[in-house]
Amino acid sequence: MPSGYKNKVTIGEKTFICVYMAPINWTSSGEYLMIPIEAKADKLSRVRIPQSWTSDEYRNDTLMQRIGVTNMRGYGIGSGISLASMGILSYQRPITFPLLFAVILVDKGTVKSVAWDNFCSWCDSRACRGNTVDYNDEQVSGEGGNCFVSDHDCFVAVSKNGQVLGESVNRLCELSVYVAWYGTDSNGANFQSASTRFSRWSDAQMKNFTSVLMDEATTI
Repeated sequence: MPSGYKNKVTIGEKTFICVYMAPINWTSSGEYLMIPIEAKADKLSRVRIPQSWTSDEYRNDTLMQRIGVTNMRGYGIGSGISLASMGILSYQRPITFPLLFAVILVDKGTVKSVAWDNFCSWCDSRACRGNTVDYNDEQVSGEGGNCFVSDHDCFVAVSKNGQVLGESVNRLCELSVYVAWYGTDSNGANFQSASTRFSRWSDAQMKNFTSVLMDEATTI
C-alpha cells in the first residue's frame, strides 16, 4: 500500500485493491503478477487486465508467459485470478470464465472478506461449472458456478477472400474483473454498489449483455 493510505473504507473516498494473476497452484510455483489499482469506494469498478489475450496459444501468449503458464488443463484451470483489498484475499477463479465479479465485504469500514459473485443465467446449464479453487489447486466446496467459455468461442481469425488478415478476440473474453462493495463503511453508511452485481440481473438482461459482447471483436 502507498504511504499515508487509510486502512478503513469510506464511501466516495479512494481505496486500494490488487488483482493477482498466477498459475492455479501458485503456492508451489511461486510465480505471480500483481496489478495494484486505486478505486473509489462504492463506485462500481471494472479492472481490465492488460495484454490478457495476445495469442490463441498459451505458450505464445504474453500474459501466460509472464506468469509461467505454457498450457491449460481441464476447462481452463491452469491460470487463475484473485483479488485483494486491505490485505484480505479472495479465492481464485480460472481465467476462462469471463465476467468475473468480486464483491468486497466490509463491516464498519473494515474489510472482512472478498467473495466472487456466482451466476449462470446467460449460458446453457452444461456450461455452468463450479470454478472456485484455493491456492493448492483444490476445488472449494459450497461455492456456486459461472459460465465457461472455450477458447474456440473466444478467438476469431479475421479473413478476407480466403486470406487470413489477423486475429481478434470478442470483448466477452477480454479478461476483466468487476468490483463492488457490500456492508457498511467507516461511518456506518450502507454500500450500494453490490446491488449491481450480475447475479441480480434478469436472465434477459444478461443474455442481451453477453450477446453484444460476443459480437464485438478486438484485434490482437
